[in-house]
Amino acid sequence: MKKRFLLPVFLTLILLFSNCSSAQAQQAIKLWINGSYVQTDVAPIIQNNRTLVPLRVISENLGLQVEWDAKTKSVMTYKLIDGRPDFKESLLLTIGDKQVPKPAEEAATTGSLYYELEAPPVIINNRTMVPIRFIAEAYKMPVDWD
Repeated sequence: MKKRFLLPVFLTLILLFSNCSSAQAQQAIKLWINGSYVQTDVAPIIQNNRTLVPLRVISENLGLQVEWDAKTKSVMTYKLIDGRPDFKESLLLTIGDKQVPKPAEEAATTGSLYYELEAPPVIINNRTMVPIRFIAEAYKMPVDWD
């Protein structure tokens, strides 16, 4: 008797939760930077509970320069000050690597040489995708999720 009652309840719960997750998966992630909606040629994705976005789009909208090194599969972001590169807050990310070297001044202050990413940079459709929270916070900008 209990089995007959529990089976329909169990199946109903599975259907309810599977519909919720598929509805969330279909909903596009919208990216806003400094109050403006930003469209990207490769859509942001959620991977391992982290929102990954195209690095170049994010960096350029934050006023950062981006340089890609195909040999090492790494990308560097940095600021320009008076038209010259300022590497004091630069970031060097390597595809598939969760460790990002800290800028020298910060490494000296904190005593640790690397930031540890929860999700490594990946290439999707020829775009380097990175965790947006890490990039924004590394450049001391707030991040919100709605």
